[in-house]
Amino acid sequence: PVADEGMEPVGFGHLFLTLVYGWNLFSVPLEPDRGDPGIHALFTDPQFKGPVTTLGPDGYEEVTEADGLHPLIGYWVLCGPDGGMEDTVEIPLSGSLPPTSTTAELPAGWSLVGPVADIEPPDETDDPAIADYFWKLDHLSTDQPFYNIVLPTEKLERGHGYWIYLKTPTSLPLGSTTAP
Repeated sequence: PVADEGMEPVGFGHLFLTLVYGWNLFSVPLEPDRGDPGIHALFTDPQFKGPVTTLGPDGYEEVTEADGLHPLIGYWVLCGPDGGMEDTVEIPLSGSLPPTSTTAELPAGWSLVGPVADIEPPDETDDPAIADYFWKLDHLSTDQPFYNIVLPTEKLERGHGYWIYLKTPTSLPLGSTTAP
C-alpha cells in the first residue's frame, strides 16, 4: 500500500505519493494536472515492474496515458529494488482538488476505490448496497502482501486504495475536500 505518511501536502494542489517495495494499492486525492509528466513518465523508472492497472468492467485494465489518474479510483502498481530504490519512492503530483463533496458511482460487485480525504468507512447502515467491509493491502514484508479488513475503528486514508463489494449499484461518498 501507500507508506504510512500517505499523501503529504507540500502546498495547495501539490502532493507526494509515497510507494513501497512490492505491490501498492493506491489512489490520488486530486485531479492531476494534464501539464504534469504523464502516467508513463511517472511510472517508467526501472523500479516499477509493470503498468499501473485498475479494475474495469471486464477485469484488470492497464491505465493508459489517455486515461490518466483520477480521484475516487484505486490503482495497482508493482515496485521493485532495481534502479537503486530505497524502501520507498515518492512521486510528485499536482492538480486541483475535487469538488467539496465527492461521490463515486459504482456498479454492483467488486470495485477499487480511493477516498479524497481520511474518512470513517461507510457500512451497510450508511448504504444497504455495501455487502462487506472495505479491504486494504498490508505488508508483512516487501514480498508478503496480504489483504486485511478495514476495521470500523479505522479510517479510509487518502492516497490509499481499497476493495469494496456492493450488492447493487450505488453512489458511495468518499470524502469531502476544502481548500486550505
